[in-house]
Amino acid sequence: MLKSHPGRGGKTFTYLAHTYATTLLLDTFNMMFSHDVLQFEIFDDGTAVALVRLQIHTPIFNPDGTLQQIFTNSITEVGAFAGKVEDKAYVVAAAASRGLCKCLMRRFGVGLELYKADDTMTKDQAWEALWRYAKNGMQHLDKDQTAAARAQLVDLLKKAGITGENLVDRFEEAYRITSDFLAEIQGRKVDAPPIPE
Repeated sequence: MLKSHPGRGGKTFTYLAHTYATTLLLDTFNMMFSHDVLQFEIFDDGTAVALVRLQIHTPIFNPDGTLQQIFTNSITEVGAFAGKVEDKAYVVAAAASRGLCKCLMRRFGVGLELYKADDTMTKDQAWEALWRYAKNGMQHLDKDQTAAARAQLVDLLKKAGITGENLVDRFEEAYRITSDFLAEIQGRKVDAPPIPE
């Protein structure tokens, strides 16, 4: 789900894979979304940009259950690809995929925590960003199950040696652990801890 690419200044940038973005859209909205590449451009240096529009379609029903209308909410973003690839179709597809991911980030905050994971992030901000991401993947759980899942996630992070003191430095690893944990609990309930007698 996470991928990396080299960037300016010798830095490595982490981003969400387009397959994760598509899976998230399918799991969340079923078939009630669409996206289009409105235009693209390939530059002489082999880089490309693509203008991508994501549309979320929400059905509005009458009191008797019949369909009244479908409300469509749109967002348009620019995706860019700056890799060294000769295949022009690939660079356009990569730019379009990144445009779709940016639409999800702007509209729903998906992956926003990756942009904040730098040296200026405090440990409290890092935990808040990680937990916000985790909660988005736990919306199918009730309150007790969410509390149990949170405890399980904290335990997984501790077992990996990730604590509040090193979370900022190991944020990408914590994000991967959280992502793997969310993938495990999708479609199954997390048992709440037993109530003490």
